[in-house]
Amino acid sequence: MKDRICKSLRLMSLGFTILSASWVQAQEVLVSLEAEDGIITLPAKVKPTNGTTVAGLSGGKYVGDNDPGSSIVFTNVEVPETGTYEFKTYYMSMQNRSIAIKVNNYSEFISTVTNTTPGWDNPPTNTMSTYIYMDKGKNTIKITPQGNGGPNLDKFEIITTDVELPTPGEFPIVLEAETAQLFGNLKVKPTDGSSVDGLSGGKYIGDFDLAANSYLRFNDVEIPEEGTYELKVYSMGSSRALTIQVNHYAKSIIRTLDSPNWDNPPTSMVSTLIYLDKGKNTITFGLHEDNGPNLDKFEICTTTQTIERPEIVRMAYPFDFTDGATITSPQSNTTLALLTDNDEYTSFVPEGSNAEVVAKCEVPVLLTGFLLSAGIDSEIDTDSWKLYSSTDGSSWKELSYNTATDLDGATLYEITQTPGSATTNAAQYYKLEAQAEGLQMAEWQLFGLPYTATGEQNFPADLTEGLDIETHVTGYPTGESGDNFSEEFYRLFDRNMSTKYYAHGATSFYVEIELDKPCTIDSYALSSSYDHPDRDPRKWILNAYNDEVGWIELDRQTDAYFPTRYSTLKYAVSSPMAFTRILLDVEANNGASDIQLLKFQIFGRESDGSGIESIEGETVTIVSGQGSIAIRQAQPHPVKYSVYTLSGTLAAQGTTADSYHEIALPAGAYIISAGDDATTQTQKLIVK
Repeated sequence: MKDRICKSLRLMSLGFTILSASWVQAQEVLVSLEAEDGIITLPAKVKPTNGTTVAGLSGGKYVGDNDPGSSIVFTNVEVPETGTYEFKTYYMSMQNRSIAIKVNNYSEFISTVTNTTPGWDNPPTNTMSTYIYMDKGKNTIKITPQGNGGPNLDKFEIITTDVELPTPGEFPIVLEAETAQLFGNLKVKPTDGSSVDGLSGGKYIGDFDLAANSYLRFNDVEIPEEGTYELKVYSMGSSRALTIQVNHYAKSIIRTLDSPNWDNPPTSMVSTLIYLDKGKNTITFGLHEDNGPNLDKFEICTTTQTIERPEIVRMAYPFDFTDGATITSPQSNTTLALLTDNDEYTSFVPEGSNAEVVAKCEVPVLLTGFLLSAGIDSEIDTDSWKLYSSTDGSSWKELSYNTATDLDGATLYEITQTPGSATTNAAQYYKLEAQAEGLQMAEWQLFGLPYTATGEQNFPADLTEGLDIETHVTGYPTGESGDNFSEEFYRLFDRNMSTKYYAHGATSFYVEIELDKPCTIDSYALSSSYDHPDRDPRKWILNAYNDEVGWIELDRQTDAYFPTRYSTLKYAVSSPMAFTRILLDVEANNGASDIQLLKFQIFGRESDGSGIESIEGETVTIVSGQGSIAIRQAQPHPVKYSVYTLSGTLAAQGTTADSYHEIALPAGAYIISAGDDATTQTQKLIVK
């Protein structure tokens, strides 16, 4: 039996969902579970709530408000034999929603609505089925909504079947694409409930759109031993690139192969190597610079090849407004700094079950979102933590959020703001209150826009302050304009949150600024607009021009995402050279046919270009000689130096407090920049 079914299905996985297949014969209903009889966790509740019943529903009741955080648990669900059973769900739903079914400690099975019902609260119901693996005797079954919520639920049936799923832990492990958690525009197809001969399970997923940030995720993929495994991807359509992320490891990229068409077999297959941990794994498939293929299934196979364990990727964003903020807490200890270090793998562990933390930001912030993590594997619910804002640090206002996104180890909360609300809602102080047994707080991040003044200039001053923008800035495309509006690239520098740069029909742009004097660059910042995240810049290069060296690349970002609408990302630049021109070259956006950016700011300081003066006013001398550059000081004090080749490559770097410090270098031309906290000098020298 098992060999026959493996040939027919090509080894269906634990997560396999099927709605109809001609060779599966309906069997005996062993168990019927009324949804309202389960152990229900809020916000889900039994309906109608007024004690009446609904004709046409099993038991006259159903479970509604099946929102995130809800669950229905059935204990002591008894079956006569270990093996595969059909799990049929009777539901009402006007949207294509999903539920996860978890049996004991096995991987979740995802069941997705493909045929909606006329209403949410009245029959007729529709049914959807998945296959689950159960143990002989008593089992525990937990049903949870996926995404933004699940369907309303009437009842469930456990039915005998001729289908045989692989025993958990057997290889290959087959992951049917239609059983994954789907995000963005992804859909199970065909959408009419029919099946496609020749596809594994008769279904596939489509509408893999970059603009909608589509991706799919498999949770709780059980692996017996950590190490290297082969991953096979079965797809239809044109060759497209997919990203693969296992747990919190760095993403890898695989390119699928062409197949004859998009919606019918044969599929193409391509494989790659991935690293999996022992026990439960999360595997996420995303997009890379284009829309994706249609996907049939994935297979995880053993292999004799090996790869190294990938680098861990942090979910915390590289910048937020707790960076540079003053952080205080009545429960402060040596771990407090770990709460705001942009690393969810480190934690602030206060004594007791309560904690209060205050962040005094460097400038007032219009808060548009925040990230909370209690730790990657923590069971603590951060939704119960409370956030407050204050303009003076004494009078506090509790904040609410509009949406919450589970990042698998952290939660991103978004707050809708408008230019009209900025004056009232911007604040310099933010307070986080947390409560939980065994409390630990891994990460707290604040996102938004700096809001330093009212009127038309809300952003802080930067190096473009005082420049005639229309004569000092060039760019392409120019952007849109009309009788009563302007969204040209000049708007990037006006410090007004109500204006933006927008270019229709463009996915890239560049803008170049000519400064009125040489300046060293400490950092730069990009701020997202209020809508259309698919228009945001995602990939860019920051270049700067030095009169001696020429153009130098200061920074490069290849896969950047803004955490919220109206949010700022700030990047430090480690180059002490003085520059007269700055070029931002945006190479790609997030998939839209248009591109936009709210603001682009550059921070640094003027370079006087004279000799370096020590704190006491003594001159520091820099000279070149045979095979070296020397730094001489009449009154020694700490001086930082960096030496670059003319191509911009760092050749040497350090700090000296000696009266004479020699830097050995090969023959050639160099740019040396040296200075203390007060002044910096850049000089071109020849080493013989």
